[in-house]
Amino acid sequence: MTSNILPTPQVLEDDISEHNEKAAKEHSRPFFTQSLTLRTCQTQKLFERTFDKLNSQLYAATKVLRLQNRTKEARENEAAIESLFQAFGKELNNTMTQVRETLKDRLGNDVPVLAYDHTLTIEAKASSSFSLRAINLFAILDELIATTELLEINNLISPEMSDKTAKSWCHAFRKFANQIREIRSRSFPKAGEELAETSGPEATMVTGDDNDKSTDLTPSSLPEQEPVNQTTNEEDKTAEVLP
Repeated sequence: MTSNILPTPQVLEDDISEHNEKAAKEHSRPFFTQSLTLRTCQTQKLFERTFDKLNSQLYAATKVLRLQNRTKEARENEAAIESLFQAFGKELNNTMTQVRETLKDRLGNDVPVLAYDHTLTIEAKASSSFSLRAINLFAILDELIATTELLEINNLISPEMSDKTAKSWCHAFRKFANQIREIRSRSFPKAGEELAETSGPEATMVTGDDNDKSTDLTPSSLPEQEPVNQTTNEEDKTAEVLP
């Protein structure tokens, strides 16, 4: 006998929630495979700890919002993320140019190639144009660190300078990635809280040395990201580090 009892609002809400969760899990996310070879252990470790999360956060903060018809919010996020990429990329490229000029001045045009015994080639999956740009930033950072190590081996800069350059730039990269994560967390505050709760002990390990006072080849303080006007909960407190 067929029941004539209509489902309660709570039952309907649960069904809708279950449907949305299933749709999210089955969502087909695009990706473009980009080959990336990293030579330095510092950049290899940084990439392994940050890129997959960064790729997902960039996709969520832009494309997912558009799929949810939150177009205005997506545009605001894209503008904020573009500003971060412009600022960080400019400073990183300027430093790389400075290091190349130093190398050429000291060694002339016949610059030796520094070999590494454990290079890492990665087929990185980028789900947005921002992710492709992030992969390029990893490549530039790797070249920067490798070049400072070449200068150190040739006794052109001190081991202290080489070490501080690598550490401070890896720290700056993590700060750059954290700012992107904060943008994403403002759009999805609940997900941001869950990530913070599950970050575990490794969260403190990836923050870098806040007491590192480097000079010359090290980055200046990155500009603080302006708050993005969102319609989500303004009381959301995102973590300072990547999970």
